[in-house]
Amino acid sequence: MMGTHQTAGDKPAPYLLLLLAWVGVAGCGYRLVVGEGKLADGAQAVCIPVAENLTPEPAAGAWFSAALRRSASRAGVTVECSAGGWQWSSRIVGIAEFPKGISLSSGRFHTREQELTVRVELVVAKGPERRQVIPLEGQESYLAALDLRGSETSRQIALRRLIERLAEDGAGRLIQVF
Repeated sequence: MMGTHQTAGDKPAPYLLLLLAWVGVAGCGYRLVVGEGKLADGAQAVCIPVAENLTPEPAAGAWFSAALRRSASRAGVTVECSAGGWQWSSRIVGIAEFPKGISLSSGRFHTREQELTVRVELVVAKGPERRQVIPLEGQESYLAALDLRGSETSRQIALRRLIERLAEDGAGRLIQVF
């Protein structure tokens, strides 16, 4: 009686087919975007340099620039620098922190909740003749921890979240206006 036993060489493994499909899709040039971002005069590319940081927070400019680039890319705008093209430069003007909630514990006052405020200026330019400044400002609250390390970690997370939100808002406004 003949068996119906198949060897591995008789049919391709499902993993091989999955790998080939993934390579085909990854190499075709498609991007996941909401639509094509249109800038003024039909341009689709913009240069986004590293933000000027006027605050004592060392990484705020780099964080904002990276978030603005991601937001522009998600909106369908190509991020590349070319001579005479659009440029979205930014400046982190200020980062302020205020106590939002204070509690009394063992006869001492403790800050329980802090609020960060970040101010950013977006400068949109195409050559020296076309230039406009768009101010952005946002707030984010976070809970203070009992130790300094925990409070600083919460502060950094809140700052990154706020910078991401401001960059998303800024990119949306720039694409709508221009």
